[in-house]
Amino acid sequence: MPQAEMPAERGNGSIMRKLTAAQRKQAEQERVAGLEVENWNLKHGFQVPVTVTLDSGETKCTQTRSHAFVANSGHAVIYLEDVSGFYLLSRVKAESEKSA
Repeated sequence: MPQAEMPAERGNGSIMRKLTAAQRKQAEQERVAGLEVENWNLKHGFQVPVTVTLDSGETKCTQTRSHAFVANSGHAVIYLEDVSGFYLLSRVKAESEKSA
């Protein structure tokens, strides 16, 4: 199968370099998020009691309703009971980690 060619850019090529840098940054973010997700899922099962810091800054005790995963945005996230949408994993703390 023939390989598609990249369109030629006129000028100094800065747009293609910036795009490539943005793609590298996205790939690195997804790699780090994937490691964070893998670590969380190895340590914690499903329906784990957690505390989440909501957008308002308030904390709420709830439990997970999914395993952690990498969202399309490239962030590590998880779904929680009684909370709309998913939350960044960095804002969720398992109750078992609080006592450790």
